[in-house]
Amino acid sequence: MNKRIFTVIGFFVISLGMLSSICKGQTISSSLISSSGDHFTGSSIQLSWTIGESVSETYSGTNAQLTQGFHQTNILITSITNKENGCSITAFPNPTTSEVTISTTSNDEVLVYSLLDNKGSVLQSQSFVTMHTLDLNALSQGIYYLKVENQKQHIQTFKIQKTN
Repeated sequence: MNKRIFTVIGFFVISLGMLSSICKGQTISSSLISSSGDHFTGSSIQLSWTIGESVSETYSGTNAQLTQGFHQTNILITSITNKENGCSITAFPNPTTSEVTISTTSNDEVLVYSLLDNKGSVLQSQSFVTMHTLDLNALSQGIYYLKVENQKQHIQTFKIQKTN
């Protein structure tokens, strides 16, 4: 009886080994797209670093601390500006709970704002001259994009954070 069980288990293990050498699945190699980084090698140490990744583990010893993984800063981009038009636009407060005010330094130029969700769907759109307040009370908590344009070109995009 024991001989028969060992024979079946042995056959199963050998079959599994042969199957894994014949069948290949998708392999994913580690890759990184980063804005900056470098690698240094010394006599007893190697150091590789990149900007823009999250930390996975930290080890502390008596003389050293090692952060294994990656670095991540808390950067919040709230505006992308086209400097060619000479017009200054602000959107405040950001983050907001109920409303956002758009203010511009352009004199008598008609501007159009569009409020978009993460999918790019236009939620609100209206023209204004120097100042306009958007009511965001009906919107749920999340990230929205406020795009401001004139008749000729895109001027500025704001990343608006709506909180409750």
